[in-house]
Amino acid sequence: MNKKFVASIFLSLVFTSGNQCSFAAEPKLSGGFIQFIDANLPKPDHVALPFAWEDVVTDMSDLKMSKIVIQRMKVKNNDAAGSQSEFYFIDPVTKIPYNNDPLKIILQKAQEKNMDVFVGLYSDESINGNNARLMNAANQPEFHRLLDAQADNDLAVAKTLWESYSANSAFKGWYLPIEPWNFQWQEWKNAEFNLYLRKVSTGLALLKKDQGSGMRRLPVMWAPHFKVAYLNATDTGSLYKRLLDGTKIDIIAVQDGFGAEPRRSNHEISDYFSAFKSACETLVSDVNVSGKAELWSDAELYSAPGVPATIEKLKKQLCAVKNLVTTIICWDFFHYMTDKVPNTPANWAFPMVASPLNSRKVLHDDYKQSFVNETFTCPDR
Repeated sequence: MNKKFVASIFLSLVFTSGNQCSFAAEPKLSGGFIQFIDANLPKPDHVALPFAWEDVVTDMSDLKMSKIVIQRMKVKNNDAAGSQSEFYFIDPVTKIPYNNDPLKIILQKAQEKNMDVFVGLYSDESINGNNARLMNAANQPEFHRLLDAQADNDLAVAKTLWESYSANSAFKGWYLPIEPWNFQWQEWKNAEFNLYLRKVSTGLALLKKDQGSGMRRLPVMWAPHFKVAYLNATDTGSLYKRLLDGTKIDIIAVQDGFGAEPRRSNHEISDYFSAFKSACETLVSDVNVSGKAELWSDAELYSAPGVPATIEKLKKQLCAVKNLVTTIICWDFFHYMTDKVPNTPANWAFPMVASPLNSRKVLHDDYKQSFVNETFTCPDR
């Protein structure tokens, strides 16, 4: 989400679609992202984590959230060595996750709480950190190679996840962690990116499970950015129609940009989300009751890197999109909202959470008061 960490679900998708073609979400958070990083996962070389993943899931449930998006499960780090981090802890012989495996814990608690989990695939941070390699790829073979490798890695991670976690009923969907902006690309780049989305979504469609009405594939979610400086709203809508054409992408969870670009106006939000909505309505989905892709909003929960949003800012974000989307989730619940994770222990080399507990707790408690203890209504314009 151009969200490098320093400065990172539904009674079945058939579950949420039904009568939501009206594009009128309740002004509330229905769920949120959790971004794994090396420092918030179990490691044999340091003491146990000072928090419990099941408490984070319970915290989301207590705030009336029903959807969890795990941002990515394997990462190629943007370093000279091209090191990789895997965020699953699975016995290589039995394929059974160890008891301290975070995804296993999250899925078990989500199942208990009747929540739904979308699981993210592979993130190449040399591409995803700022999209520079995609922007600067000078020729089609290079661009194709980058995206083809991304697709192969996505599907390899999906195969691993499917073998070890798919039996859990809370495992309800996939998330593609590659998150491009609305670039004014050459047309051949649009075509290549469309091929990437087709390859991954077609591969994921082969992985099916019984969801009560027979064997069905799981829905696929994607969360692109947009920047006003890159393309206007109309051209952005046209771009995403081309990128998504013929793919099996079921949910477009557009990042609202209020964290990365805090001066973004409601007028801009309306124009761009309307353009994405138009793109969604041209995209066929065989898992959504509406038969079309759904447009969600991904509300950015920070005012600056490491600084959670205020409740007044979050209210404005929710009201700006409520008539344009079916569902609103947030980035990132773990790093910016939960009060169940303490500050990073002083003797740890790397921070395990992006923002301090006291500021997360303010947003958490304000949200609970306004949206759980009370009923929030957007003001008339």
